[in-house]
Parts: sequence; structure tokens; C-alpha cells
Amino acid sequence: MKRCVILSAGEIADDRFIAALVRPEDYVICADGGYRHAKRLGIRPDLVVGDFDSMEAEEYKDVRHIAYPPQKDDTDTMIAVRHGLERGCRDFLLLGCLGGRFDHSIANLAVLYFLKKRDCTARIVDERNEVFLLENEHIKLPRRAGVKLSVFSYSGKCGGVTLTGVQYPLDRYPLDNAFPLGVSNEFAADFAGITVENGTLLVILSAEGEPFPARGV
Repeated sequence: MKRCVILSAGEIADDRFIAALVRPEDYVICADGGYRHAKRLGIRPDLVVGDFDSMEAEEYKDVRHIAYPPQKDDTDTMIAVRHGLERGCRDFLLLGCLGGRFDHSIANLAVLYFLKKRDCTARIVDERNEVFLLENEHIKLPRRAGVKLSVFSYSGKCGGVTLTGVQYPLDRYPLDNAFPLGVSNEFAADFAGITVENGTLLVILSAEGEPFPARGV
């Protein structure tokens, strides 16, 4: 099953980094102005969707596209995600979804949650950040030099949060979304373990100095 890459209209600071994340076999959907990013990056999308309020018709006439009215409940990124789901995709990489307008960044976190509730794997990635959600599960992350690890309760409370292999470990701690206890941790071993027994945990990897090296995600 193909991975679905959503390219939205948020800020992109390093074209080479973003272009290196997209694989030839990916199913690529551009959300409205994200098509401008795709053209600049040399990426030919499979589909462009949105209300096209930020583009002229001439710009997207040569690519498969579906137009929506501006008065709609879904954001353009959410529309793109729905098309990916309809195609049967269960793995999503969201690019151009951070930076710029803060309300859009928050909306894109809600898109991650929407996908998590549908048992999909989804990440938002840019040059300095990798963002995803965990729900009642455990993962291990390999050490990444110069990268901070932060966890936040995305649900009201997260029960049984355990962090291992980090400078500031936790042992079945009840995280509350009213206090940012989990911000800016550091790797202290080859792998960091993250467990949340009850609730939805927001995980953010952030490059503190140099941006992430270009790599596959």
C-alpha cells in the first residue's frame, strides 16, 4: 500500500530537505497552495485539491485537480487527507504543515489526531521538527544528536507516561495538558523509550542547532 504525502502551503525553508523525503512510489496530494511548493521542488503530484483561493486557475490547469467551495468545514489539508484515506492509504507524511499562520499549524495537529483515531500512521515533518501522536502504546526512538525530545498530553490527561533513556525520565507519570512538564528532554542512551498507558501523547523531536540532515521518514 502506498504512502500518502500531503504537501500543504505552510513554510518550507529548505527545499532540498523536503524534496529528499518524497519517494517515487508515494501518492502525492497537494493541498491548494502546496502545489506551488511541489512545482518549485520538481514534484509532480497525483492530485491537487482545495478551494484555490490563493492560486490562479492557470497555475494548476495541467494537473489533476478537484476544486471545493471556500465555504466548507474541512481545511484544504483535511480534504487532501480524506482523499488519501479513500485511496486506501494508511501511512501519511505531512509536509508544509508548520510555520506561517499559527492557527493552521494547530489545525494540522488536529489532522494528526483525526488520522490516529482511524488507526493510521501520520507524521508532520519540517526541517527542524518531527511531530506525531501516540495513543495507549510504546515506542523506541534511536538517539539523534542535537535533537530535543518533548512530550505533551494531547488528551486532557495521559496516564502512565514512562520515559526511559532520557536525561529526565518518568515512571508511569500522569501528564496533564495544563502543565508542560515534558518539554525539551534529551537523549541519554542509544534509544529513548516512550510509553503512554492511557490517553493521547503528542511527541515532538526538535533540532536545537543545525536542522535535521536530509533523510527518509
